[in-house]
Amino acid sequence: MIYNYVDALKDSSSEEKKRWLFVVSSQSYAELLSKVNLYSVIIPLAIDAEEVRKYKVPADKNNRDIIYFGNVYREKTEQYYKIWETLTRLGWNLTTISMRDISPLEGHANPPKTLKIKGAEAWKEISRYKYGIGVGRCLAEMYALGLKCLVSGNSFGGIVMSSNDAKEQLLRNYRSDAYTFTDSIETALENLDKSLTPQLDIGTRSKDVEIIFKDQFKHMGLLETSSL
Repeated sequence: MIYNYVDALKDSSSEEKKRWLFVVSSQSYAELLSKVNLYSVIIPLAIDAEEVRKYKVPADKNNRDIIYFGNVYREKTEQYYKIWETLTRLGWNLTTISMRDISPLEGHANPPKTLKIKGAEAWKEISRYKYGIGVGRCLAEMYALGLKCLVSGNSFGGIVMSSNDAKEQLLRNYRSDAYTFTDSIETALENLDKSLTPQLDIGTRSKDVEIIFKDQFKHMGLLETSSL
C-alpha cells in the first residue's frame, strides 16, 4: 500500500507533500518515503506488557528447553528447519506454538507437531520457559515474560546483547531481516544467557510518541518552537 502513495505523490509540490504525514512501523519505510521527500514518523512495535505478565506462571523447564512462538508461514519454513535441526544437533528440546502446521521440507525429517494455543493460554505455557525464539509481537510478548530470545522468522536475526542492538532491532520491528551481534545460530545460543530482554511496553511509550510527532511537525514547519 505505501508504494502506491510513493508513486502517486513523488512528483507533487513541496506544499502538497506537507499535507501528508505517514506513520510507519520501521526505518525501511521511513527511508523509502524520505527518498521522494515525503514525511513520516516511526512508531515502533509496542505491546501491553502488563496484560501479558498477568498470566505468568513459575518457570519449570530446564536449561535445554526452548520455545518457538509464532505462526510458521511458508516463507518461514526453511529458517524454521535450520533452527530446529541446529537445536536438535546441540541437544536442545524445541516446543513450537503455531496455529499453522509446519510444512514438510524435502530432504529433511518430518517436522514436529505444534501447540495450537493463543492468548492467555499461550502466555502461561511460554512463561514456563527460560528461552524463546520468534519475531515481532510474539517476540515482544516473550520478552515481557522474561525469556532470553533468538530473533528468528524468515531469516535469522541474532540476539540482543546491548542497548544499540535493541535500538537497531526496534527500528526493524524485530523482523529478522538483518541481524545483531551474530548471524550464527550456534554462537547466539552460546551467548543467550548474557543477552538482554528489551521491554517493548506501550505504557512507557506514550510520552516518546508525543515528542516524535512534535519534532516532525517542527521539521515540517507546521509547529513553532514556542508551541512546544
